[in-house]
Amino acid sequence: YTPAAALGGLTTGASSLEVTAAYATLENEGVYRQPTCITMITDMDGNIVVMPEQEEKQIYQSSAAHEMTNILEGVLTRGTAHGNATRGTASGMGWSGDVEAAGKTGTTNDNLDGWFVGYTGYYTTGVWVGFDSPRSAKALSGASYPLAIWNTYMTELHQGLTSKALND
Repeated sequence: YTPAAALGGLTTGASSLEVTAAYATLENEGVYRQPTCITMITDMDGNIVVMPEQEEKQIYQSSAAHEMTNILEGVLTRGTAHGNATRGTASGMGWSGDVEAAGKTGTTNDNLDGWFVGYTGYYTTGVWVGFDSPRSAKALSGASYPLAIWNTYMTELHQGLTSKALND
């Protein structure tokens, strides 16, 4: 295990979907929901044709989910002691707006994988960058390409949405 194990940095560990679902659980007051691509299908008259049942299970205490979210907000906004630097690993990424966000960077040894998993009160998104056949990628870290992809995607996705605090 390495520090990136929490983000799926294992030889045969958690998938991107599993890791993203775990972070969504933190935003959802500690309640886990099985991820699905289909939330509802309607016919042309608006009648619901398919609505998958969402099984829920309390995984974390709500207070623990709030504390973890507070810590993960700091990755984007607050300074942290890191050598002589005093900033979160993703604090320079430029997340702005009224929608609060939290997340975590991750990098495996030898820069084989880079991760960023982050969430708002609206969406949770995980980004992995690496090669199918593991090999080192120059300048790859969770705070490089994965964070840039996440930021671009989430900024666009949140256009026009109103202010929303995490764990609301």
